[in-house]
Amino acid sequence: KSFHGTAKAVVSTQSTGEHIKERILRAVDKQYHPECFKCTDCGNCLDGVPFTLDAENNVLCVQCYNKKFAYTCKACNELIVSEDGAETYRIIAMDKDFHVACYKCEVCDTKFTNDEGKGCYPHDDRLLCHTHYKEAVAQ
Repeated sequence: KSFHGTAKAVVSTQSTGEHIKERILRAVDKQYHPECFKCTDCGNCLDGVPFTLDAENNVLCVQCYNKKFAYTCKACNELIVSEDGAETYRIIAMDKDFHVACYKCEVCDTKFTNDEGKGCYPHDDRLLCHTHYKEAVAQ
């Protein structure tokens, strides 16, 4: 017997198992209806939106990923995350995390540097400049 005709590839979506008849969104080696590709935490649609994977390969929007895994600044209690895709830095002092801008004297807001006498002088679980450290120790 011989068969003649055309064959069409049928693709099923990862999330619903339904056949995809229109646009296919391919991500993480799977196929989805665009409206079915969602963050596993919040459920928001990720079609055309930046996303990332956690260690278990769960698809997460950037906001949910940051809520789960970003460090929190001890000074301002905000997440230490990238702004507009720029590289993110954090400072660790006294086993606590800080934004670069928040790493300053808790009394006078002088930013710490590597310059002589301009560094951080921890005292009683506080970050102090040299001047306020000397005052605290003298008390």
